[in-house]
Amino acid sequence: MNLSNENRLLLYCAQARIPEGAVLKVRKILGSSLNWEEVLKPAFWHGIAPLLYDNLKNMQKSHGVPENVMNKLKMAYYRTVAKNLCMYAELRPILESLREKDLEVVILRGAALAETVYDDMGLRPMGDIDLLVKKEDLPHAEETIIALGYHFHGDMSPVRPPAPNVIHDPLCLLFCPFACIHP
Repeated sequence: MNLSNENRLLLYCAQARIPEGAVLKVRKILGSSLNWEEVLKPAFWHGIAPLLYDNLKNMQKSHGVPENVMNKLKMAYYRTVAKNLCMYAELRPILESLREKDLEVVILRGAALAETVYDDMGLRPMGDIDLLVKKEDLPHAEETIIALGYHFHGDMSPVRPPAPNVIHDPLCLLFCPFACIHP
């Protein structure tokens, strides 16, 4: 496949760490003439700007990454850190309340991956928090979260897909600080 250098750079940097064998390739790409708008636009669109920042920050000075580009990526990283800190702060009391009621909860996707796979919550943007609860526990989980002062945003409600004994429940809409009103 014939990819532009901009797209190659994004592909190499769209992971927690650039593989050792690809570092020289990235340095070679950085030494070429890049259209940085063609790098930044898809990086922000796909939510990988924090990863791009993290992977380029050690190469910035020696490999000609423009300072304004790094500043934009750095801001994306710190916005992600701030937003994720808020999300985790909202999640903590919910999990404590659910566990006090002996309700088993599994954290999925972004909230689970940000610290376990990426080792840095700033590298994995989150728009919500996904929880997995047993189908029979859903009413109790809803009650518990609503009792904490959260409510469904708009006409959203828990999704009830046909599953034998578990349900993927986007209760995130109940406690996402950017999608609901909290007392």
